[in-house]
Amino acid sequence: MPWWRIWLWSTIFISGSSFKKIVCQARLNLLLVGTDNDQLYLFAYGVFPCGVVTFSILDGSKSRHIHTASISQDLKCLSLIIESTVDQSDDIDYYMLSYDTTLLASRHKEIRLMALKYGQIATLLEYLQTTIQQMSEAWEDILMEMDSKLLKFAAEKEKVCKKIFSGFEGFKFTGTTFKREQFKCSKNII
Repeated sequence: MPWWRIWLWSTIFISGSSFKKIVCQARLNLLLVGTDNDQLYLFAYGVFPCGVVTFSILDGSKSRHIHTASISQDLKCLSLIIESTVDQSDDIDYYMLSYDTTLLASRHKEIRLMALKYGQIATLLEYLQTTIQQMSEAWEDILMEMDSKLLKFAAEKEKVCKKIFSGFEGFKFTGTTFKREQFKCSKNII
């Protein structure tokens, strides 16, 4: 699954209740997402993208993926186990990569705060999007109702006008010719 789908999934599914769960957590936790293009993405609380690790192994293989990714409890060491297969071979090679993430450990409070703010903003955006969608649906309903009422009103007015003009059929007007469009119904006629 591409990283952007996971990010989109985590952004969409953060709701008020899941945001409250994030606030209640005292420790920072990370979601580690490996991709097929030699990258590992880090998401604070599975929502806020907070880092990307790009690795390269020069073993000549074209098929490589992250088998295991873990981060230590103190957030100071990131370990990756990479599974690599050479084309047209049944051999599988495993590589262990270790990264120093003391910067992540030293700034975990700031990352936690940013993730919380990101969660709040995502929740508010979802709320606004839902509100705007409901408003547009209500507006469409109002327009449809107004359209049907106006059509009904126009049909009733046409019936009244036809009644009035049907009384003039036997008369002959001399001098000036009158067209049907020149007779307009007014409120007094009804």
